[in-house]
Amino acid sequence: SDPDGGRNLARTAGQAATVSVAVYNKDSGAALSGAVVAIVSGETVVASGRTNAQGAWSGNVADGRVTVLAAKDLHVTQARAATVSGNGSMRFDLLQHKQEDFKRLGRIVGFVRSATGVPLANATLVLLKGKAPVGVTQPENASGVYDLEWYAPGSYSVVASAPGHSAKKFTGQTISAGESLWLDVTLQPK
Repeated sequence: SDPDGGRNLARTAGQAATVSVAVYNKDSGAALSGAVVAIVSGETVVASGRTNAQGAWSGNVADGRVTVLAAKDLHVTQARAATVSGNGSMRFDLLQHKQEDFKRLGRIVGFVRSATGVPLANATLVLLKGKAPVGVTQPENASGVYDLEWYAPGSYSVVASAPGHSAKKFTGQTISAGESLWLDVTLQPK
C-alpha cells in the first residue's frame, strides 16, 4: 500500500515509468472494470485506457509531474496530482453518485469523429476547470458517443485527443445543473 496515496510514484528510478492504477467501488470494495484512466501532463493526455475485469490498468509515461484521473459511469471522478519517477501504483476508490446528485450536477455529451466523419472510439476527452484536469471519458463503443458526466455547474474546457489526430481544445463550455450540454468534436488527422 502507498502511504501517501500515490502522490509520489517513485519506486525504480529511470527515464520512463510504468504506472499501474487500480479502481474500486468505495462502498462495496468491488473492482470496477471498464473505468477510464488517463494520465495528463498539462493539457496533454500521455496515456489512457480502460481497466480490465480486475479493475487494473497500466501505462508507460515519462518521468515528471502529472495528473492521474479515474472515472466510471455513475461514480464520482477522481483526479490526483502525482510526481512520476520510476514505476509505481495508485489506487482509486470511487463513490457512486446518489440519485439527488443528478439534479445538482450536469454533463457534456456528444460525438467524437475524424474530419472524414469516422467515429473515433479510441479518443480521450479531458474536462478542465481552469487549468486543472477534473474529468475524463472515452467513447463507450465504436459509434464515438462520449459522456463527461456529473460535474458541478460552471465553465469548463474540453480537450479531445485520439491517436493519429491533432488534439483540440473547446473553451467556455458551461455545465448547468440537471442539464446535458451537447458538444460534437471533430479532430483533424496529424
